[in-house]
Amino acid sequence: MTQIEDSSVKSLLERVPSDFRKFKGKWAETYRSKFQAQLDDTDADTLELMCKFCDVDMSEGGFISETLDSGDKSIFLFTLHRFLNDKLLAVEEMAEKSGDVIASERGYHHVLSTILDGEDDYLYHVHLYSEWLDSKHKSRYKIKNSLPDDYVSRFEDNVRGLRMTLARNTRAENFEYQDKNKLPFDNSTLFAISRQASDVEKPDVTGPQRRRDLRYVFLEVKEDAAHLVISTRSKGIRDTLLTKAEEIFSILTTDADIVDDETELSKTRFEEELEKPENNEPDKIKILSIDFRDTNTQPSVPLSLSNKSARKEVRPVVNRLGQEIVNVNIANIKKLWFSHEGVDVSVRIERNLDQSFVRLNANIKTRSELKSDEVKTAFKEQFGLPLNQKIPLYWITRDRTDLISQMLKGMGYWQTKYVKDDDLLTSLVGEIKVLNKSELERRQCIGCENFYKRKYNDGCPNCGNELKVFDTSFELGLSTSGVRKYLKDKLENEGLSYHGVKREKIYGNEFKLIQIGNGKSLVRVLINNQETNLTAGTIKYLRKSIHPILVVNPGKTIDETLIKETTANIVDLSELINQDLYGSLPDDYISARFEEVVRNAEKQASDNALDSFNNIKNVIENPDDHRGEEFEQDAFHILNQIIPTLQQWGSKRRGNQPDGFGELTFFKGDKTYFRSFAFDAKFTSKTDIAMDSKEAGTLSDYALRIYKSDEVKRSDTVFQNFIVITNAAPGNFGAVGANKLNRMRSWDGVPVLMHSNFLLYLHKAYNENIEALKNNLHIFHEELYLTLNGGKMYHQNVDRDFYVHLNEDEAEELFERLNEKIVDSGINIPDLRSFLEEDILPV
Repeated sequence: MTQIEDSSVKSLLERVPSDFRKFKGKWAETYRSKFQAQLDDTDADTLELMCKFCDVDMSEGGFISETLDSGDKSIFLFTLHRFLNDKLLAVEEMAEKSGDVIASERGYHHVLSTILDGEDDYLYHVHLYSEWLDSKHKSRYKIKNSLPDDYVSRFEDNVRGLRMTLARNTRAENFEYQDKNKLPFDNSTLFAISRQASDVEKPDVTGPQRRRDLRYVFLEVKEDAAHLVISTRSKGIRDTLLTKAEEIFSILTTDADIVDDETELSKTRFEEELEKPENNEPDKIKILSIDFRDTNTQPSVPLSLSNKSARKEVRPVVNRLGQEIVNVNIANIKKLWFSHEGVDVSVRIERNLDQSFVRLNANIKTRSELKSDEVKTAFKEQFGLPLNQKIPLYWITRDRTDLISQMLKGMGYWQTKYVKDDDLLTSLVGEIKVLNKSELERRQCIGCENFYKRKYNDGCPNCGNELKVFDTSFELGLSTSGVRKYLKDKLENEGLSYHGVKREKIYGNEFKLIQIGNGKSLVRVLINNQETNLTAGTIKYLRKSIHPILVVNPGKTIDETLIKETTANIVDLSELINQDLYGSLPDDYISARFEEVVRNAEKQASDNALDSFNNIKNVIENPDDHRGEEFEQDAFHILNQIIPTLQQWGSKRRGNQPDGFGELTFFKGDKTYFRSFAFDAKFTSKTDIAMDSKEAGTLSDYALRIYKSDEVKRSDTVFQNFIVITNAAPGNFGAVGANKLNRMRSWDGVPVLMHSNFLLYLHKAYNENIEALKNNLHIFHEELYLTLNGGKMYHQNVDRDFYVHLNEDEAEELFERLNEKIVDSGINIPDLRSFLEEDILPV
């Protein structure tokens, strides 16, 4: 054994958080007596080691007194005792990983013996391993090719570059690694990279130090299991370390928390074990509590069975309840608690539809890594399912829709290995073409060990050596164009018409919205893929615009509760394809959802418009009694019923904006026209508009903002009209407002002054002829556009004071033209004239 010198005692505690200095400062008056009590309670073998450490001869009398008064060595032995109080588990597991089996009560003896054998860094290793046991953010990865035998030397040869890459990619500094940060075991190695967490004074045995508040990033390499384990709470550090480890070791990894062998699973055994009756020979695993989501009773209620306080099994109770009371299947179980050889475990069953997996999230209440592994092994052997691993949803449900859902979300190189249904794959890729398939081969150079995804005829481009194929597979990705073509065919089969793609930019993302109709209404269809996945912000935007939206969800990539907040419905593409492929698709699968979207949107818009109609009538009749607070909102609601694509802006949109923006869609021959307009409501208690130059400037600013907005720049629309809605006569609008708009160089559209009488007539006429107009929507939109544009289809050269003035007469003329153009329209012009005369009061 090594002779310990007085000067080397402090080196044993270097970088080890301890109370050595505190004990030394009050040794004589406080801690010497506590050390004596420790010696009195120490077994002979350990006492012998302590005497050797202090260079005291046990054969002579008074060795206890000498050991007590050996200066720093005595203080070290007492410090070691206190230090190990909460670290005996770490000592026990470190010994077991190194091929030794020790009892926890022999931990002090083992550590002291190891130190006397010359391992000066052993206490620091105990500290690091204890930190490793306490770390809660471990991520596990499988090594898919061969781990090199010299991986330890490779790591240490490249550690400087690793530290620099971590600092550069994570914007954190002071990553450190020393040789003593390596913990070698029989079948694994644990590397600890220290990282400064804060610059504070934190004393250790070496005295007051700066920058001693350290955290650790751990990398464990398991040779026998071919696994990497990374422990850090920082995703940036974890991703960087994994990438560098793959580069340094010349390996490829995949998530080890995903089950990749279906034959190892048994959902049936899991459910049978939970219903197991009383057994004379108790199992090692005891189910103490279980929470069911629902019962089979009326009404159905959640059910909780627990006997945790008595530490007794609840499975006999579950067995007696039987299927009449509760379904004992994994989908109906929310939580369970069990114990295994003194270790308690709580399990929450997660069914993640977005990512298509089931996971039994277990909180194993032990610090011991080895005991935790024992619990996982025992549970899987008895219940047939693993803890804390993602199980592909299809393997649990056996529902083909779940498999299609998972494939539509895209599957990477390793995930596709789990796809066993070749016929389904052929249908999705080759027949209906909603998926793109990329064949891949993984090659590694036998010389420089670089990886390649494609074949090189002349060998490795880097060194010329042979490239060896070590794995073959493929990747799947959603074909958005294929989905559009597939949907277009289904729409035509159900009698719905396809009106092209509308591009719209929302919060920086461009959305391509398919426009479909049934001759009466238009609905936009969003293919909600991963690139343009709906977010809460996008939903908020859609709610404001009140667009009727039909969301096609490949693979259930969104929380459906968000969709329900808008005038929208969902087409589950995986369900649609599954029913289509196997001959069970209803004839109205899409159209039924289309109609529901239309009904919901129309009902909301109709109710709002009727209230607003009555409000504006009241304003016209009694202008002195109003200040116009709701005039803007009322104008929007009336127009929104007629033009569902209308968006409300103003105070609901960032920046200085007009009150709203809308678009009219119609077609001539094979061409679809998108003509958009902005509107701003101007209530006044005066008889005539009296607009000053500042107000006119605001209108031109609005028009410029619209012209440069994403809604115009990032879409196929033509911004043609700026509408001012008012309750007053024109006044000086032409000379001031229209003049300012017409003199704009950037925008060359048409100003429109729309009187509230026009709105009232439009509302009345639309609702009395709603079916005829919806059946001829494109004609209605075209004629309404021509009305806004002064009867012209395209650009017109006009005087600077020119504007289109819309009042009740123009509204009547609009519907007279519609009556002529729509065959068998049933539009009753005399009834409308009667309304005009009786209900609309001229200003």
